[in-house]
Amino acid sequence: MKRHVIFQPHEFIKKEATAVLYHVLEPATFSFEFFSFNCSPHRCGRQGLSIAMTMDNDNLSHTASNGQSSTTDAARTSKPTKKRKVIGIIGGSGPEAGADLFGKILARHRSKMKDSYISDRDAPNILLWSVSELGGPRTKVDLEPGNPNGTYDASLKALLETVAKMAPLVDVFGIACNTLHVFEPHIRSELKKLGHDPSMFISIIETTLLACQARLFETEKNDSSDHKTSRTNSKIAILGGPPTMDLEGQSSYKRLRETLGTNKVHIPSQSSIETIRAIIWKTKADGRPPSSGCPVYENYCRVLSDLANHGVSLCVLACTELPLIHTEIDRNIDIPTEEMDFLDPTEVLADALLEATQDYSGIIWQD
Repeated sequence: MKRHVIFQPHEFIKKEATAVLYHVLEPATFSFEFFSFNCSPHRCGRQGLSIAMTMDNDNLSHTASNGQSSTTDAARTSKPTKKRKVIGIIGGSGPEAGADLFGKILARHRSKMKDSYISDRDAPNILLWSVSELGGPRTKVDLEPGNPNGTYDASLKALLETVAKMAPLVDVFGIACNTLHVFEPHIRSELKKLGHDPSMFISIIETTLLACQARLFETEKNDSSDHKTSRTNSKIAILGGPPTMDLEGQSSYKRLRETLGTNKVHIPSQSSIETIRAIIWKTKADGRPPSSGCPVYENYCRVLSDLANHGVSLCVLACTELPLIHTEIDRNIDIPTEEMDFLDPTEVLADALLEATQDYSGIIWQD
Protein backbone atom coordinates (compact mmCIF):
# COMPACT_ATOMS: atom_id res chain seq x y z
CA MET A 1 0.00 0.00 0.00
CA LYS A 2 1.72 3.23 -1.10
CA ARG A 3 1.11 6.78 -0.05
CA HIS A 4 2.65 9.47 -2.29
CA VAL A 5 3.55 12.93 -1.07
CA ILE A 6 4.79 15.53 -3.57
CA PHE A 7 7.12 18.24 -2.29
CA GLN A 8 7.75 21.21 -4.55
CA PRO A 9 11.28 22.50 -3.84
CA HIS A 10 10.33 26.13 -4.25
CA GLU A 11 7.70 25.68 -1.52
CA PHE A 12 9.47 23.52 1.03
CA ILE A 13 12.91 23.25 2.47
CA LYS A 14 14.02 20.00 4.06
CA LYS A 15 12.74 20.86 7.52
CA GLU A 16 9.33 21.93 6.25
CA ALA A 17 8.98 18.86 4.04
CA THR A 18 9.69 16.63 7.02
CA ALA A 19 7.02 18.43 9.02
CA VAL A 20 4.45 17.89 6.25
CA LEU A 21 5.44 14.22 6.00
CA TYR A 22 4.89 13.85 9.73
CA HIS A 23 1.48 15.51 9.41
CA VAL A 24 0.45 13.01 6.73
CA LEU A 25 1.51 9.94 8.68
CA GLU A 26 0.96 11.03 12.27
CA PRO A 27 -2.61 9.70 12.73
CA ALA A 28 -1.52 6.08 12.17
CA THR A 29 -0.49 4.00 15.16
CA PHE A 30 2.34 2.07 13.54
CA SER A 31 5.96 2.99 14.14
CA PHE A 32 8.03 4.81 11.57
CA GLU A 33 11.28 6.70 11.37
CA PHE A 34 12.26 9.72 9.34
CA PHE A 35 14.90 9.48 6.67
CA SER A 36 17.06 12.29 5.38
CA PHE A 37 17.16 13.43 1.77
CA ASN A 38 18.82 16.21 -0.13
CA CYS A 39 16.41 18.48 -1.94
CA SER A 40 17.40 21.69 -3.62
CA PRO A 41 15.83 23.61 -6.50
CA HIS A 42 18.87 22.77 -8.60
CA ARG A 43 18.67 19.01 -8.05
CA CYS A 44 14.90 18.56 -7.93
CA GLY A 45 13.87 21.02 -10.58
CA ARG A 46 10.25 21.94 -11.12
CA GLN A 47 9.00 18.37 -10.93
CA GLY A 48 9.61 18.21 -7.20
CA LEU A 49 10.46 15.09 -5.23
CA SER A 50 8.02 12.20 -5.09
CA ILE A 51 8.32 10.07 -1.97
CA ALA A 52 6.31 6.87 -1.70
CA MET A 53 5.88 5.51 1.80
CA THR A 54 5.32 1.76 2.03
CA MET A 55 4.12 0.14 5.24
CA ASP A 56 5.50 -3.36 5.62
CA ASN A 57 6.00 -5.84 8.42
CA ASP A 58 8.66 -4.06 10.45
CA ASN A 59 9.67 -1.07 8.39
CA LEU A 60 8.80 1.68 5.99
CA SER A 61 10.59 1.91 2.69
CA HIS A 62 10.82 4.97 0.50
CA THR A 63 11.15 5.43 -3.22
CA ALA A 64 12.38 8.66 -4.78
CA SER A 65 11.39 9.92 -8.20
CA ASN A 66 14.68 8.72 -9.66
CA GLY A 67 13.42 5.15 -9.29
CA GLN A 68 15.84 4.08 -6.55
CA SER A 69 14.44 2.40 -3.49
CA SER A 70 15.62 1.56 -0.02
CA THR A 71 14.34 -1.39 2.00
CA THR A 72 15.74 -3.18 5.01
CA ASP A 73 15.64 -6.71 3.59
CA ALA A 74 15.46 -8.58 0.31
CA ALA A 75 12.87 -11.24 -0.42
CA ARG A 76 13.40 -14.42 1.54
CA THR A 77 13.30 -16.62 -1.51
CA SER A 78 13.38 -16.56 -5.28
CA LYS A 79 10.21 -18.62 -5.37
CA PRO A 80 6.93 -16.91 -6.30
CA THR A 81 5.93 -14.47 -3.58
CA LYS A 82 2.94 -12.34 -2.73
CA LYS A 83 3.00 -8.88 -1.21
CA ARG A 84 1.54 -8.73 2.27
CA LYS A 85 -1.76 -6.95 2.68
CA VAL A 86 -2.66 -4.78 5.65
CA ILE A 87 -5.65 -5.29 7.95
CA GLY A 88 -7.20 -2.25 9.59
CA ILE A 89 -9.14 -2.24 12.86
CA ILE A 90 -11.17 0.74 14.06
CA GLY A 91 -11.48 0.38 17.81
CA GLY A 92 -12.39 2.53 20.78
CA SER A 93 -15.89 1.24 21.48
CA GLY A 94 -14.55 -0.01 23.71
CA PRO A 95 -10.74 0.03 23.72
CA GLU A 96 -10.53 -3.57 25.00
CA ALA A 97 -12.76 -4.71 22.14
CA GLY A 98 -10.29 -3.44 19.54
CA ALA A 99 -7.45 -5.18 21.34
CA ASP A 100 -9.59 -8.33 21.57
CA LEU A 101 -10.15 -8.37 17.79
CA PHE A 102 -6.41 -7.76 17.25
CA GLY A 103 -5.57 -10.73 19.49
CA LYS A 104 -8.11 -13.02 17.83
CA ILE A 105 -6.73 -12.20 14.38
CA LEU A 106 -3.25 -13.17 15.57
CA ALA A 107 -4.45 -16.35 17.30
CA ARG A 108 -6.52 -17.56 14.35
CA HIS A 109 -3.73 -16.71 11.91
CA ARG A 110 -1.33 -18.86 13.96
CA SER A 111 -3.88 -21.65 14.00
CA LYS A 112 -4.34 -21.52 10.24
CA MET A 113 -0.59 -21.43 9.52
CA LYS A 114 0.14 -24.30 11.94
CA ASP A 115 3.79 -25.38 11.68
CA SER A 116 4.49 -22.74 9.04
CA TYR A 117 4.27 -20.03 11.70
CA ILE A 118 7.89 -19.78 12.85
CA SER A 119 8.57 -16.24 14.04
CA ASP A 120 7.14 -12.75 14.46
CA ARG A 121 7.73 -12.16 10.76
CA ASP A 122 4.96 -14.62 9.96
CA ALA A 123 2.34 -12.47 11.68
CA PRO A 124 -0.15 -10.46 9.62
CA ASN A 125 0.23 -6.70 9.20
CA ILE A 126 -2.42 -5.00 11.32
CA LEU A 127 -3.15 -1.33 11.92
CA LEU A 128 -5.24 -0.84 15.08
CA TRP A 129 -6.66 2.64 15.47
CA SER A 130 -8.46 3.16 18.77
CA VAL A 131 -10.63 6.29 18.62
CA SER A 132 -11.99 7.44 21.98
CA GLU A 133 -14.55 9.71 20.29
CA LEU A 134 -16.29 6.52 19.10
CA GLY A 135 -16.62 5.13 22.60
CA GLY A 136 -19.89 4.04 24.19
CA PRO A 137 -22.04 3.06 25.85
CA ARG A 138 -24.98 3.95 23.63
CA THR A 139 -28.72 4.02 24.10
CA LYS A 140 -31.48 4.42 21.53
CA VAL A 141 -31.21 8.21 21.63
CA ASP A 142 -27.58 7.94 20.45
CA LEU A 143 -28.76 6.41 17.18
CA GLU A 144 -31.19 9.19 16.31
CA PRO A 145 -29.77 11.62 13.72
CA GLY A 146 -29.96 15.25 14.74
CA ASN A 147 -30.98 14.55 18.36
CA PRO A 148 -29.03 17.04 20.52
CA ASN A 149 -29.30 14.71 23.50
CA GLY A 150 -27.52 11.89 21.69
CA THR A 151 -24.12 11.24 20.13
CA TYR A 152 -25.20 10.19 16.63
CA ASP A 153 -23.82 13.18 14.72
CA ALA A 154 -20.57 13.34 16.68
CA SER A 155 -20.00 9.60 16.30
CA LEU A 156 -20.68 9.68 12.56
CA LYS A 157 -18.28 12.59 12.10
CA ALA A 158 -15.51 10.89 14.07
CA LEU A 159 -16.07 7.59 12.28
CA LEU A 160 -15.98 9.03 8.75
CA GLU A 161 -12.86 11.06 9.59
CA THR A 162 -11.18 7.89 10.81
CA VAL A 163 -12.26 5.96 7.70
CA ALA A 164 -10.82 8.68 5.45
CA LYS A 165 -7.45 8.54 7.25
CA MET A 166 -7.27 4.76 7.50
CA ALA A 167 -8.43 3.74 4.00
CA PRO A 168 -5.20 4.77 2.19
CA LEU A 169 -3.11 2.79 4.68
CA VAL A 170 -4.86 -0.58 4.59
CA ASP A 171 -6.32 -3.10 2.15
CA VAL A 172 -9.37 -4.03 4.23
CA PHE A 173 -10.72 -2.95 7.59
CA GLY A 174 -13.40 -3.71 10.13
CA ILE A 175 -14.93 -2.04 13.17
CA ALA A 176 -14.67 -3.69 16.57
CA CYS A 177 -18.18 -2.67 17.60
CA ASN A 178 -21.55 -4.09 16.61
CA THR A 179 -23.64 -0.99 17.34
CA LEU A 180 -21.49 1.31 15.21
CA HIS A 181 -22.54 -0.72 12.15
CA VAL A 182 -25.68 1.38 12.07
CA PHE A 183 -23.38 3.71 10.12
CA GLU A 184 -22.43 1.04 7.56
CA PRO A 185 -24.22 2.71 4.60
CA HIS A 186 -22.41 5.98 5.40
CA ILE A 187 -19.06 4.18 5.54
CA ARG A 188 -19.50 2.57 2.13
CA SER A 189 -20.72 5.84 0.65
CA GLU A 190 -17.71 7.69 2.06
CA LEU A 191 -15.29 5.12 0.67
CA LYS A 192 -16.83 5.41 -2.77
CA LYS A 193 -16.67 9.22 -2.60
CA LEU A 194 -12.97 9.01 -1.69
CA GLY A 195 -12.25 6.70 -4.65
CA HIS A 196 -11.88 3.48 -2.64
CA ASP A 197 -13.65 0.19 -3.19
CA PRO A 198 -16.55 0.08 -0.68
CA SER A 199 -15.99 -3.66 -0.29
CA MET A 200 -12.73 -2.95 1.56
CA PHE A 201 -14.96 -2.46 4.61
CA ILE A 202 -15.80 -5.88 6.03
CA SER A 203 -18.99 -5.78 8.05
CA ILE A 204 -19.31 -7.70 11.30
CA ILE A 205 -23.08 -7.80 10.67
CA GLU A 206 -22.85 -9.38 7.22
CA THR A 207 -20.26 -11.95 8.27
CA THR A 208 -22.26 -12.87 11.38
CA LEU A 209 -25.46 -13.22 9.36
CA LEU A 210 -23.75 -15.70 7.05
CA ALA A 211 -22.31 -17.58 10.03
CA CYS A 212 -25.74 -17.79 11.68
CA GLN A 213 -27.30 -19.16 8.52
CA ALA A 214 -24.56 -21.77 8.21
CA ARG A 215 -24.73 -22.72 11.90
CA LEU A 216 -28.50 -23.00 11.92
CA PHE A 217 -28.52 -25.12 8.77
CA GLU A 218 -25.83 -27.38 10.23
CA THR A 219 -27.75 -27.71 13.51
CA GLU A 220 -30.96 -28.70 11.78
CA LYS A 221 -29.18 -31.04 9.39
CA ASN A 222 -27.55 -32.89 12.30
CA ASP A 223 -30.75 -33.26 14.30
CA SER A 224 -31.54 -36.63 15.80
CA SER A 225 -35.05 -37.67 16.73
CA ASP A 226 -34.09 -38.63 20.30
CA HIS A 227 -33.47 -35.02 21.37
CA LYS A 228 -35.88 -33.89 24.04
CA THR A 229 -36.60 -30.76 21.98
CA SER A 230 -36.59 -30.86 18.21
CA ARG A 231 -33.86 -28.55 17.01
CA THR A 232 -35.70 -27.90 13.77
CA ASN A 233 -37.69 -25.48 15.98
CA SER A 234 -34.55 -23.93 17.43
CA LYS A 235 -34.11 -20.19 17.61
CA ILE A 236 -31.35 -17.61 17.57
CA ALA A 237 -31.04 -14.78 20.09
CA ILE A 238 -29.02 -11.59 19.80
CA LEU A 239 -27.37 -10.31 22.98
CA GLY A 240 -25.92 -6.80 22.96
CA GLY A 241 -26.60 -3.23 23.96
CA PRO A 242 -30.20 -1.95 23.87
CA PRO A 243 -29.90 -0.54 20.31
CA THR A 244 -28.42 -3.81 19.05
CA MET A 245 -31.20 -5.87 20.66
CA ASP A 246 -33.88 -3.60 19.20
CA LEU A 247 -34.57 -6.02 16.35
CA GLU A 248 -37.83 -4.32 15.44
CA GLY A 249 -36.24 -0.88 15.27
CA GLN A 250 -32.67 0.47 15.19
CA SER A 251 -30.58 -2.70 15.31
CA SER A 252 -28.34 -3.56 12.38
CA TYR A 253 -29.15 -7.19 13.22
CA LYS A 254 -32.77 -6.75 12.18
CA ARG A 255 -31.45 -8.03 8.84
CA LEU A 256 -31.03 -11.37 10.58
CA ARG A 257 -34.69 -11.43 11.54
CA GLU A 258 -35.75 -10.35 8.07
CA THR A 259 -33.61 -13.05 6.44
CA LEU A 260 -34.32 -16.01 8.73
CA GLY A 261 -37.86 -15.11 9.65
CA THR A 262 -39.42 -13.88 12.87
CA ASN A 263 -40.05 -17.44 14.04
CA LYS A 264 -36.31 -18.17 14.01
CA VAL A 265 -35.13 -15.15 16.01
CA HIS A 266 -36.16 -14.79 19.64
CA ILE A 267 -36.38 -11.31 21.15
CA PRO A 268 -35.39 -11.46 24.84
CA SER A 269 -37.60 -10.03 27.57
CA GLN A 270 -37.22 -6.43 28.67
CA SER A 271 -35.77 -7.69 31.95
CA SER A 272 -33.08 -9.65 30.09
CA ILE A 273 -32.30 -6.64 27.87
CA GLU A 274 -31.81 -4.46 30.95
CA THR A 275 -29.61 -7.09 32.61
CA ILE A 276 -27.36 -7.35 29.55
CA ARG A 277 -27.20 -3.54 29.32
CA ALA A 278 -26.02 -3.31 32.93
CA ILE A 279 -23.39 -6.01 32.32
CA ILE A 280 -22.04 -4.23 29.24
CA TRP A 281 -21.91 -0.82 30.89
CA LYS A 282 -20.15 -2.20 33.95
CA THR A 283 -17.59 -3.95 31.74
CA LYS A 284 -16.98 -0.70 29.83
CA ALA A 285 -16.45 1.16 33.10
CA ASP A 286 -14.41 -1.43 35.01
CA GLY A 287 -12.87 -3.62 32.31
CA ARG A 288 -13.12 -7.40 32.33
CA PRO A 289 -14.84 -8.54 35.57
CA PRO A 290 -12.88 -10.65 38.08
CA SER A 291 -13.01 -14.37 37.46
CA SER A 292 -15.03 -15.23 40.57
CA GLY A 293 -17.27 -13.70 43.21
CA CYS A 294 -18.81 -11.23 40.78
CA PRO A 295 -22.60 -10.87 40.37
CA VAL A 296 -22.09 -10.11 36.67
CA TYR A 297 -21.74 -13.82 35.91
CA GLU A 298 -24.76 -14.88 37.95
CA ASN A 299 -26.94 -12.29 36.23
CA TYR A 300 -25.60 -13.33 32.83
CA CYS A 301 -26.36 -17.00 33.47
CA ARG A 302 -29.92 -16.14 34.50
CA VAL A 303 -30.43 -14.53 31.09
CA LEU A 304 -29.04 -17.63 29.37
CA SER A 305 -31.42 -19.86 31.33
CA ASP A 306 -34.37 -17.75 30.23
CA LEU A 307 -33.25 -17.94 26.60
CA ALA A 308 -32.92 -21.73 26.82
CA ASN A 309 -36.46 -21.96 28.21
CA HIS A 310 -37.66 -20.15 25.07
CA GLY A 311 -36.03 -22.64 22.70
CA VAL A 312 -32.89 -20.65 21.89
CA SER A 313 -30.07 -22.92 20.73
CA LEU A 314 -27.70 -20.31 19.26
CA CYS A 315 -26.80 -17.15 21.12
CA VAL A 316 -24.96 -14.37 19.26
CA LEU A 317 -22.70 -12.33 21.56
CA ALA A 318 -23.38 -9.16 19.60
CA CYS A 319 -21.52 -6.72 21.79
CA THR A 320 -17.75 -6.79 21.76
CA GLU A 321 -17.71 -6.65 25.58
CA LEU A 322 -19.68 -9.89 25.98
CA PRO A 323 -16.98 -12.25 24.65
CA LEU A 324 -14.63 -10.73 27.23
CA ILE A 325 -16.75 -12.09 30.08
CA HIS A 326 -17.96 -15.20 28.28
CA THR A 327 -14.41 -16.59 28.29
CA GLU A 328 -14.36 -16.37 32.09
CA ILE A 329 -17.73 -18.10 32.32
CA ASP A 330 -16.42 -20.98 30.24
CA ARG A 331 -13.47 -21.32 32.62
CA ASN A 332 -15.12 -20.84 36.00
CA ILE A 333 -18.90 -21.21 35.83
CA ASP A 334 -21.18 -23.93 34.53
CA ILE A 335 -23.34 -22.54 31.76
CA PRO A 336 -26.94 -23.45 32.65
CA THR A 337 -27.70 -25.25 29.39
CA GLU A 338 -25.72 -27.80 27.42
CA GLU A 339 -27.96 -27.35 24.40
CA MET A 340 -26.95 -23.75 23.70
CA ASP A 341 -24.17 -22.78 21.30
CA PHE A 342 -22.52 -19.38 21.22
CA LEU A 343 -21.34 -17.33 18.27
CA ASP A 344 -18.72 -14.62 18.76
CA PRO A 345 -19.01 -12.04 15.92
CA THR A 346 -15.50 -10.83 16.75
CA GLU A 347 -14.09 -14.24 15.84
CA VAL A 348 -16.22 -14.34 12.69
CA LEU A 349 -14.90 -10.91 11.68
CA ALA A 350 -11.32 -11.97 12.43
CA ASP A 351 -11.71 -14.92 10.06
CA ALA A 352 -13.20 -12.71 7.34
CA LEU A 353 -10.37 -10.17 7.60
CA LEU A 354 -7.79 -12.96 7.34
CA GLU A 355 -9.59 -14.58 4.42
CA ALA A 356 -9.51 -11.26 2.56
CA THR A 357 -5.79 -10.66 3.10
CA GLN A 358 -3.95 -13.92 3.66
CA ASP A 359 -3.08 -16.88 1.47
CA TYR A 360 -2.61 -20.17 3.30
CA SER A 361 -1.95 -22.22 0.15
CA GLY A 362 1.82 -22.34 0.59
CA ILE A 363 2.91 -18.99 -0.89
CA ILE A 364 6.03 -17.66 0.82
CA TRP A 365 5.60 -14.10 1.97
CA GLN A 366 7.83 -11.33 0.70
CA ASP A 367 9.28 -9.02 3.35
